[in-house]
Amino acid sequence: METGHRRKERLDRGVKVRTEGLYALMSWRELGYLTMPRLVLIIGMLILPLVMPSMYWQRVISIVCIYALLSLSFDFLA
Repeated sequence: METGHRRKERLDRGVKVRTEGLYALMSWRELGYLTMPRLVLIIGMLILPLVMPSMYWQRVISIVCIYALLSLSFDFLA
């Protein structure tokens, strides 16, 4: 048996394997893969009411963002 031959790690693991259990904590890249889409959505929803020009649309977007953040919080609990 050769001592220099090492088994290569599989890089094509599926999304299901990456998102379940402790596999998400294996590297910063995979941790970012899980958290970045949610963080971008949350930050975008918090900034959106500040950029809308009229008072009516600010109110509508604020209500929509509140419901979206509530649904995300239930997603984090699951």
